[in-house]
Order: sequence, then structure tokens, then C-alpha cells
Amino acid sequence: MSYFVLLGTFLLATLLHELGHVAGAKLVRIQVRTLSIGFGPVLARTTYRGVTYQLCLLLLGGYVLPSDVAVSRTRRIVFIASGLIMSIVFVPLACLAALPITDPTVSFTDGWHRLMTPWLTHPLDFLFDSLPLLLPDGPYTVTVLLQSLAATSLFLGLANCLPLIMLDGGQLLLLLFEGLFPGLRQQERKLLKISYVLLGLLIAVPILIVFVQHLETTYPILLVGAFVLYRVVKLSPRARL
Repeated sequence: MSYFVLLGTFLLATLLHELGHVAGAKLVRIQVRTLSIGFGPVLARTTYRGVTYQLCLLLLGGYVLPSDVAVSRTRRIVFIASGLIMSIVFVPLACLAALPITDPTVSFTDGWHRLMTPWLTHPLDFLFDSLPLLLPDGPYTVTVLLQSLAATSLFLGLANCLPLIMLDGGQLLLLLFEGLFPGLRQQERKLLKISYVLLGLLIAVPILIVFVQHLETTYPILLVGAFVLYRVVKLSPRARL
């Protein structure tokens, strides 16, 4: 499957995830101000019924901004969890339920087995090597696209469950624990910095492993990277203190 098709599937899964947040906001009567697909400079923007919908340049996710700042903790939990429920439950089940309609030879059970087996057998491997499932072989049939959307949505939802502050999972943990530790919200900026470091490690470690496994051809890049890192640390104002 083309990477452009994967990008389109990812954007659709992201849109459905953010619409899940919007549905949760309406359920608990939180006014939504902005729904954005992507980050950075705005490419297109429109307003409908008081909500601004926009498409941004960096297509690396999305977000929903509520208008209400003072919202109870329970309502915020529903608002955040609704996006995860949409990505992990509703979208995959809807895609699997539609498989027998688009292809009578593929049953709901077949689709469920194909979708869940990688997560149940090798969850960490699939987290870092998800392209074989997200890019299935074969022509671009509706059945293949539905299977890809189900897998992409599930991947997106489970990745958002990671306990990092910039993700839904981290925000849910923060909401759950701030009732026990009232001062926790004041440490959100520090927790955000820690989360970015952990996210960087999650991205960098698999790449570093691949580089080490092919050291005979990648060692020049590793040497340059190590030298740049050394210079950055050495020239840092804090390092000279």
C-alpha cells in the first residue's frame, strides 16, 4: 500500500479520534472552541456552529480546545477518555462490522483475529514495527482500507494511552491523581519536560538499535551524531558552570 494511502488513513483516524473528544465534550456540556488536525501554520480553516475546524502544516496528530477553562474534574475525564474510546473501541469495531458487507469471504472474526493477534502476541514489537499491519499487501479494495483504518485507529488510541503529559493517557493520570495530590497540577510544566524526554527516548532508542545492528554501514552517522552531542553539551552555558 502506498505511503500516501497510509497518510490518508492516519489523518482519517486522527479526525475520528478528535471527533470522539468533541462527542465527549457535548455529552458533558463542554463548549468546544477549536478542532485541529495537525500543528503549526494553518493551511485551511472554517467555522461551523461556533467551532473552528482547521488543517495545519505538520500532520503529526491533532487536538481539541474547549472554550470552558473552569470545568470539573469528572467532566474533563469524560472529555479526554472519549477520544481514546473512539479510537480503541468504536472505530475498529465499526470497521470490522463492515468487512462482511464489503467482502462476504471475510468475517468479523477473521478481521478481529488479524487485528488483535499482533497486540496480544508481541505488543512491544508491534509498537515499534507496525508498518506490516498498517500497510497490508494487495490492491486498494474497500476491505483492505477498512482493515488498515481499524489497525491505524487502534494503534493511535493505544499510543495515546502512554502516560506522557502531552498525550491523553498522561492527562487522564494527572486528573486522577490530582485529587490525591492537590499540588500536582502546579508541577505540570516539569512533568511535561520529563514527558518530552521520555518521548524522545521512545523514538530514539529503536532508531539507535537499528543503527547498531548495521554498524558496518552506519558508524559514520553515529560518530557525527556523538560529536554533535558532545559539542552541544560542552558549549552549553550550564556545562561551563
